[in-house]
Order: sequence, then structure tokens, then C-alpha cells
Amino acid sequence: MENNLYSKTATEPCPKQRLVVTKYETNSSEACPKTAPARARSIGNCTVTEEETDFNKESLPSLGVADPDKNSRKLLIESLDFASLSIHGDTVTRKGKQAISSLLDSSSLEDDDALFEEKNKIQEQVSLPPKVSVKLGFGNRKKLLILDLNGVLADAVSTYSVGYGEQKVFSGKQYFKRPFCDVFLEFCFDRFDVGVWSSIRRHNLDGAVDSILGKLKNKLLFCWDQSKCSYTGVNTLENRQKPLFLKELKKLWNKEEPGLPWKKGDYSSANTLLVDDSPYKAICNPPHTAIFPHPYRCNTGIDASLGPGGDLRVYLEQVVVADDVQQYVKEHPFGQEAITDSNKDWNFYSQIIKRHNRMLTA
Repeated sequence: MENNLYSKTATEPCPKQRLVVTKYETNSSEACPKTAPARARSIGNCTVTEEETDFNKESLPSLGVADPDKNSRKLLIESLDFASLSIHGDTVTRKGKQAISSLLDSSSLEDDDALFEEKNKIQEQVSLPPKVSVKLGFGNRKKLLILDLNGVLADAVSTYSVGYGEQKVFSGKQYFKRPFCDVFLEFCFDRFDVGVWSSIRRHNLDGAVDSILGKLKNKLLFCWDQSKCSYTGVNTLENRQKPLFLKELKKLWNKEEPGLPWKKGDYSSANTLLVDDSPYKAICNPPHTAIFPHPYRCNTGIDASLGPGGDLRVYLEQVVVADDVQQYVKEHPFGQEAITDSNKDWNFYSQIIKRHNRMLTA
């Protein structure tokens, strides 16, 4: 293990808050959660890594939850206000909000480890809302949910400081699991057929899945790595050293790979949803078959997107009861915009699409 994995870095300006934390506003009496002293040290000293430039070493997240600091309390409490009461019910939402509020205001929990343990207990208490009637159809199957790992369920960093909680190292990177990840995964497996699709290599993916999913990995319908992606032959605009991969859903719908536990035609655009923080990976898929949450970064303060009442969790609860996934996504956009002909870089992406289509018909 390289020593620089544990080196501290200078405090950086607080990045723009995303998703459920957008209500937070700083003022003269409230320090930025990232630059606040003492309890914010577990956030301020975290440095997010550049994504791996070698496509055989693309970074992937794993364990660790950033504990809330004093000035970030407002973020987690307000995030629970996003709950859809028609799904959760008043009891669950208020219970979670009151429990976490009480925890963060407690003067008896000064130790970060104690706070981490108590927060995990609360997550278990408010883990799942009352069950809704899951619309099956399509051969009595649940809808298919395909999860990316990096940026959705966890984050990878090159350095860290004490206070993040449980953490592991794979391929020279420190991985931190996103807050509420465990209860989010329980919800997903309860309501969907779930698969994981990452663009990293298999030997890196196996360790990451073990850390992030634990025993839940045995419930996955499939776990695909880089070898199942389509390489375009070009690099991404965000990182000119990073190859651009596609995740083509037709490979799943047509059951193009052996071992998939369903029949061809069981899944389609009407009952499939890809969740990935990179919109370019879906440019060759039918429109409105994916959503693109803003990438999770462990140093942006409290994040409750996966928790009860969190925006991604609530969105997926609505997908569960939707008659048609593609139509629902079209009518209810979420996160980053999909790449279409209105994108400022459409000329770049359209060339990739044309080249890829020519390869398929050659």
C-alpha cells in the first residue's frame, strides 16, 4: 500500500452541493461543511481521485460512510423532507427524521465511532417503507434494475482521514460506501430484479462487489464487467486518457450472453432501467431507458439520496408502480440530462453512434 493513500491534503473550497443537499445555503454564521474545523475533518481531508486513465484500471468505490459534522446536520434532516408520503407514509418519514435529528443533536455522542454505530442502527430502523403492490406483468417478473457502482453506490478516493468509518483498498484506491447504501440495496432487491454492470475489469469488480453488497451479491441476476461493455475506440471528453465504453441494453433484452437467468423477451424498454452516473454510456440505447444521477463524491458533505425519503430512492419507488418504465422516465426526468441532439457536444457523440452502427451492420 502506498503511503500517499493516507496523506492529508490542503483544505479545498467547498464544492457545489448536489441533489438532496441543494437546499443548504451557507452564511456568515455557518461554515461550509467541508471547511468547518473539528467534526468536518473527515470530509475536508478527503481528496477525490481522477478516474483511472487506463480502461483496465478504472476506479470503483467501496466501503465507508462520511459521518455528519456539526454544520451538516441541516442537510440530512432536510433531505428527509423529500419523502413521498403516498409511498412511505407519515410514520416512517417522521420516525427517520426524528431519530436522525435526535442523534445529531445528542451531546453524549462526541466520538465519531460511536456516532457511526448509532447512525447504522437508525438506518436499520427506518430501512424499508411499507410495501407497495409491485406491478409484475411481463411474465410475472419484477422490473429489471441495472446499477452502476462508481458514483452511484460508492466513491473512490486517493487519500482519507480518520472518521469515515469502515473502508477498504482495492487496486491502490480507497473505497467508501455511500451513506444509506445498505438499506437502499435491501429496498432494490425487495422491489426489483437487480443486476450490476460496471466498466472496470473483473478482478477489480469482484472485490468491490464483495465489499459493497456483501451477502446480497448472491441475489444478483448478473454481475457484468468491462468485457460486456462495447468499446468505441475513442476516449471521453471529460478525460482524454479514459476510453469511452457503452452499456448496450439490447445485450440483456436479447439474452446475447449465456447464463442469464431469463428468456429472451422477458425484459424490454418497458420494464428495464439503467442507473449510471455517465450519460454517454447509454447513447446507443433507446431513449428514456436510463437515468443519470449526479455522481456521488464522499467529500461533498451529508448525502441521503439513497436513504428513506432520498431523491433516488423515492424515484425508484415510483418506477416500481409505473405501468411503463420508458414512458415514466420520459415524463419524469431525473439527474443529469441524457445526451441528445441538443447536447453541446452532439457532433462528437453522433459520430460515435454512426461509427458504432456501421460496425454492427458490417
